[in-house]
Amino acid sequence: MTKWFRRARSQVILGFIVWIGAMVAAYIFLPTGNVVELACLVTLSVSLGAMCTFGPVAWTAVSNPRTDTSDLLALGTFLKSSALASLAVWVIGYRVLYGVTPYLRESWIFLLVLAVSSYGGLLFLVSENSLPGNIPTRAWVRGGLWVAAGAFLFVLFLLVIT
Repeated sequence: MTKWFRRARSQVILGFIVWIGAMVAAYIFLPTGNVVELACLVTLSVSLGAMCTFGPVAWTAVSNPRTDTSDLLALGTFLKSSALASLAVWVIGYRVLYGVTPYLRESWIFLLVLAVSSYGGLLFLVSENSLPGNIPTRAWVRGGLWVAAGAFLFVLFLLVIT
């Protein structure tokens, strides 16, 4: 194992621990509903960014009769991100429409699932040129990050005004 790989692995592990710690601290010190809505907002933003980043490769994987493992990774990433984005939209939309959200959002297990999933999506966003064929490309990653930032700000605005 190279020195670079050990350092990169420790940074990923440390980032994961810090992210989960931040979510647990928010769950302890903030009103529960607000923390889960914040986690949904982060999940939605990161998922939309990952969908933008891996969308072109996923489209190629679906439209191309010959696929390889990198196509399957991109398609799996796109589908996972789509499912998480849909779940986050459901919780946020329910809150915007009815002023409350379903009981599911009060669960610490649901919060943990969102935190782990959004961290996984963030790793997808920073996986530039990680596979043969330069998947994802620098332009896709940059576009995905802009979509994630825009979605975060837009939904934050919606949550603040409701």
